[in-house]
Amino acid sequence: MIATSEAVLIALYGYIRTDQCIRSILTINEFRISAYLPLISYIIQAKMTYKCMLADILEEKCIVVLNPERNTYITWKLPSPQTSKPLILKKFKPNFNSYMIFQLDCTSEIIKSKIFIENTSETETCKATAAIWNNAEESVKTEYHNLNLNIKKLVCEEAECRDDEQK
Repeated sequence: MIATSEAVLIALYGYIRTDQCIRSILTINEFRISAYLPLISYIIQAKMTYKCMLADILEEKCIVVLNPERNTYITWKLPSPQTSKPLILKKFKPNFNSYMIFQLDCTSEIIKSKIFIENTSETETCKATAAIWNNAEESVKTEYHNLNLNIKKLVCEEAECRDDEQK
């Protein structure tokens, strides 16, 4: 791992890929990220509204979304299938996909932050969530795809258990 000051200097001079630099800054300490937001924003402003990535923060998988236009970020812990299942089934019934799960998590964090986007109306939040998903790294989409499959597996297992109990 690159030390913070080295990562900042390297980013400024563009000697390594932006994603590597951002990850090295994020993994050092989540609480120090706000000091680097202007720099990170400067680095990723190349025609990109949002940057969504997977990061290990304090040894937990987290989703980090940067908004360079407003120099803000949101982050949340990747949920487990057990914690996500009740909310997903309540909101979407049996027909859900990876994006819908991501949308619930992301929308919740956008609304909690109150400053991530200018207007937190339902329409603007949905637009922002779609844009974030479209700019998300493949690793984020893969994690949500796996989460989707695991939730569906849990639902099937519960259905089989109920069928066994009724017999």
